[in-house]
Amino acid sequence: VGLGAVAREILDPAMTRYPQSTLVHTVLVPATEAAIALGRGRPAAAVTALDAARPTELGTVAGLVPAYLRGEAFLASGDAAAARVEFQKVLEHRGSDPLAPVVVLAHLGLARAWQLAGETANSRDEYDELLRIWKGADPDLPLLQRARAERAALGASSAPPPR
Repeated sequence: VGLGAVAREILDPAMTRYPQSTLVHTVLVPATEAAIALGRGRPAAAVTALDAARPTELGTVAGLVPAYLRGEAFLASGDAAAARVEFQKVLEHRGSDPLAPVVVLAHLGLARAWQLAGETANSRDEYDELLRIWKGADPDLPLLQRARAERAALGASSAPPPR
C-alpha cells in the first residue's frame, strides 16, 4: 500500500487526461508501476511493467530511470548478471542526463550486484567510486550510511596501494 496509493492518484488522472501521450505511456506509467511493484516486493512485475519503457528509456525525458529500476528489480530477484547489465547501461548512457540521480545510484547498484555474484574486488571498486563521488555529501544521508557500512563489510582491498 504505502506511497503506491498516492502514486496511483497521480498516475490515473494523467492516463485519462493524456491517453495518447508517449511520455505518459513510455515513461510515467511504466516507471511508476515498476516502483510500486518494487515497493511491494514484486520484482518480476516491475520488470514486466518496464517493457513499455524500452523505446524511450535512454532518452533525456526518461532520465535513465527505467533502466535503473529494471536493475533494481533484477537485483531484488537475485539476478546479479542482469542487474549489472542495466546499471552499466545507465552509466554508459549518462550523457543523455548527466545530472540524473540514478547515474550515481547505478554505482551502488553495481556494487551490490557484484557482491551478490561473489565478485568482492569489483564490488569494492564500485563502492569506492560511489564514495568518491559522494565525498562531500551530507554524512547523515541514510543511503550514504548504508553504502559505507556495506563497503566496510567487504574489508580492505587486497590490491597494492597506488603509487
